Amino acid sequence: MPGPVAPVVRELADAEATGPIATAYADLKAGLRLPYVGQVFRVLAIYPDFLQLAWRQLAPNVATTYFETASGRILERVRAGTSRLSQAPDVPAAAAPVLRACEYADAKLLLAVAIMRSATRGELPRLQTLPPEMRAPAPAALPGDRLETIEFPEDSDPGAQAVLDQIASATGWPPSDTFRAIARWPDYLGVAWPELESLTADASFRRLQTELRRLAEECILALPYRTNLSPHVLRQSGLSEEEIDNVHDLLDRAYAAIAGAAAATSWLSTGGTRAPSD
Repeated sequence: MPGPVAPVVRELADAEATGPIATAYADLKAGLRLPYVGQVFRVLAIYPDFLQLAWRQLAPNVATTYFETASGRILERVRAGTSRLSQAPDVPAAAAPVLRACEYADAKLLLAVAIMRSATRGELPRLQTLPPEMRAPAPAALPGDRLETIEFPEDSDPGAQAVLDQIASATGWPPSDTFRAIARWPDYLGVAWPELESLTADASFRRLQTELRRLAEECILALPYRTNLSPHVLRQSGLSEEEIDNVHDLLDRAYAAIAGAAAATSWLSTGGTRAPSD
């Protein structure tokens, strides 16, 4: 039998962020060129000193064409993998661009988490020689078919909130950005989660998550710039030993969660036929 599910972790919502964390959130969203602040950063904001340091270390790599290209490889791999899975529920027409935006975001967030997780263990990229164009800044604009912003409902429909609570209870992790975004379509969420929950037991779905993590780890070997988040650096930044251990644990859990979220989002986005209306 599976072991007990860990307690759901806390996260700092965008609306609750103030001062340096609000600034970090704005910088993260702009730097990663995403329509929202990724969940992993809202979780890590519980340790504000780490979040600010992590973003300062991530930013040089995130700004490069290499990072954009590498996250594109992850997106291609996840789409190829989900195309072999069972049929997904029909997607409400208005939800389709939201899912595409979340697909794009999940690929970048998986790569970002892989970088932070590796760096906090003192692992360094090989700094292979890259073509100059890979070190060049990535295009500032989001691809044209993706939303500039995604609004997460402040007060979800009671039925949708019940599903979100089920997800948190089942996983021990806050519902993914994708599930929070599609809570605007309660009926769709109510169909999508049970089908996805069944899919997670499929060996092909689990293998896909492993493939995505391996690809992310392969990509970080050739990062243009070092990311130093070693325990020594974290101590110098004011984190206690307990906080460092907690950050390691959160990153391990986030790494598993975002790989699953990326596979789930892609399955929902590309695996079902589009419904003609909301």
